[in-house]
Amino acid sequence: MCHFQAIVDVAGEQGWLACCLQAQTLIKMVIQGQWADDSPLLQLPHFDSSLISTLGSAAIDNLPTLLHKARDNPRSVHDALKNHLKKNEVDEVSRKKCF
Repeated sequence: MCHFQAIVDVAGEQGWLACCLQAQTLIKMVIQGQWADDSPLLQLPHFDSSLISTLGSAAIDNLPTLLHKARDNPRSVHDALKNHLKKNEVDEVSRKKCF
């Protein structure tokens, strides 16, 4: 990680904004273990591309939207998860207060 931070530091000192921003994006991808254009919902336990696609058809494409929908209509979100996850996985997601 120190090497990546050094790239950010040098780019910042030289005034290379684009390089600095790209290096920060690279650091974020390494830390999170996913590509920058992947859905942030993939970081939640047991969420996969199939579930993300289903949620996307309900206009849920990020965590704030998921939390908002879960607050307004928890049954619909629970049902969507129940169709793709096992009961213990849904319970784990709920227990960890992901929504």
